[in-house]
Amino acid sequence: MNRYFSIAKREVKSSIADNRRLICLMFSLYVISAVLAWIFHAQLLEILNPFLGEIKAEMSREFTMDPALELFINNETAGLTTYFSSVFFGIMSFVSVIVNGMAIGIVGGKVVSMDPFRMSLMFIALIVPHGIFEIPALIFESVAGVLLFLFIWRFLKTIDTTRNDVPGFKLRAKNSWKLNRIYLKQSIVLMVFSCFLLIIAALIEGHVTEHVGMWVDSFF
Repeated sequence: MNRYFSIAKREVKSSIADNRRLICLMFSLYVISAVLAWIFHAQLLEILNPFLGEIKAEMSREFTMDPALELFINNETAGLTTYFSSVFFGIMSFVSVIVNGMAIGIVGGKVVSMDPFRMSLMFIALIVPHGIFEIPALIFESVAGVLLFLFIWRFLKTIDTTRNDVPGFKLRAKNSWKLNRIYLKQSIVLMVFSCFLLIIAALIEGHVTEHVGMWVDSFF
């Protein structure tokens, strides 16, 4: 068991280290989107006003199963959708990061503007406990989606660029696989790692976050 854990740990560390620039780019986009949405939350809420009814209805509906399980299923479904949709030039990965950053910024800006001190503490209490796992999961699954696109693109490109030097499509495909399989492997590693992070985030959000919020609110 320890051997497999060591292998998994090594693969995750290697995948993160090799793609740290892309991870930093995604994280920067998330932060910038959140900050801008926080600043301009009033204007954005006016634009989104026609959709707010549906969003509130979705957020206020009762869970039909264990809250943690339902939260995990919803988040993982969104993550897998982003991942596989990113085969189209990685666009969905960037869209996912920006949209999620804007969402947290809009909510934060709105609630904190009501009562800066109290609502700032409540916002931190309700977001930070699960957010420290959920936000990295979002970043890693988005990076995984870009790596999936890079694998497909470079795999096909290598096959095409070596057609004059390597006879036979099968041999070119085999060589291209050896050269580019690292992108697919790291893509899968980061996606699986993000899944584990989402499990932890869902457990916290489903069974801990509400109690933390109630505890903080009890001081007011």
